[in-house]
Amino acid sequence: MNLYLFRLNFQGPVRFGASGIGLEETSLTLDSDGLASAFLNALAVQEGPAAVAGFINESLDGKPPAVFSSLFPFGPDADNPKATLYALPRPLAAPPAAPEVLRGLGKDLKKVRWLTPQDAARWLGEAELSKDELETITQYARKLARPWDDEARQGWFAEELRPRVALDRDTQSSNLWACAAVRFAPGAGLYGLVNLRDDWRDRWLGAMRLLGEMGLGGERTYGFGEFQIAGPESLDESWQPLLAGRSRRFLLLSTYFPASGEKPLLSEALEAWDAVERRGYVVSGRHATTLKRKRLRFLVPGSVFTRPLAGTFADVTPNNHTALGLAHRVYRCGLALHLPLP
Repeated sequence: MNLYLFRLNFQGPVRFGASGIGLEETSLTLDSDGLASAFLNALAVQEGPAAVAGFINESLDGKPPAVFSSLFPFGPDADNPKATLYALPRPLAAPPAAPEVLRGLGKDLKKVRWLTPQDAARWLGEAELSKDELETITQYARKLARPWDDEARQGWFAEELRPRVALDRDTQSSNLWACAAVRFAPGAGLYGLVNLRDDWRDRWLGAMRLLGEMGLGGERTYGFGEFQIAGPESLDESWQPLLAGRSRRFLLLSTYFPASGEKPLLSEALEAWDAVERRGYVVSGRHATTLKRKRLRFLVPGSVFTRPLAGTFADVTPNNHTALGLAHRVYRCGLALHLPLP
C-alpha cells in the first residue's frame, strides 16, 4: 500500500452536521467514518453492491483496499500566498517539555487546534522542547484554518447562516429557520490522506470523482458539498519529519474502532484519547431510509497511541433488519490511519 494526499476543492458551500440548535451549527471537517461511508455509497452507485461487499470483506480480512484519514483544512500561507499549508489536529498528549514549561504555557497549548506536519512531528517527538520553541509553535498554529477576515482579505473559510422558510401544509403558515454552512476561500478546502492499494487506485479515483458530483455532507439537494478532487499525489518534503518519525508515539488521523483482538491491548496502547458517539440513519446507495443504525463510540483524530492498531469495520446493522426491508448488513468504518506509518 502507498500513502497519498488528495485535496477537495468545493464548488460552493458545504455542510457537515454538528451538535447544536437545529441546523444552526456546522463542522469545518468530516471524520473518516463519514467519508468512507460516502465513498462506499458512491462505489455502490458506480459498480454495484458487490463491489462494496468485496471492499468490506477484504478489510475485515486484514487487507483493506483503502484506509482514509479524516478530512482536514488546507489553505494559503498568509505570508506566502503561493505556498499551501496543511493543518493536522493537535495531538491530545502533552508535548515533550519540562513540567514548569507546560504549566506556564498550559492555557496557550490548550487553545491550539491545528499544527503543521513538521510541528506535529516535534510535538510527538522525544526531544525536549524549550519554552521559546513551544511559543513559536503556538504562534505559527494561529495561521492555520483562520476564519475569513474581510478587512485583511485573508482566511481559509467563512461560516454563513442561510435563511429558510417552512410552510405548514394545512394552514400555510410560515416558520423561519436557518441552516449553517461553510464556504471556503479561493485556494482553500479540505484534504485527506489515503493508504491505497495499487490495484484499487483507478477504482478509488473513479468513485471519488462520482462522489464529487453527488456531493458530500448535508443539504445536497441545494447543491451543497460538490467538489473537484486533486490527486492522489505523493506527500511533499514538509511531511517527511512526521513520516520518518522515530518517536514511540503514533498520531491517529482517522476515527478508530477496535477489532475484537485489539480490545485487550487498548489499555497499554493508548496514551491520550477522546471518543465520539456515532448514530443516525441508514443510507444505501442513493436511497435514504428511516431505519436507525446502532450507536457506537469511536476514538477521534488526535488520539495518541504508543503502538499502532489496525481497527476494523463496525457492524451497526439494525435489529431485525431483514424484516424491516433491509437486505444487507450495515457497517461503519473504524480502520485506523496513524502517522508515522507502522
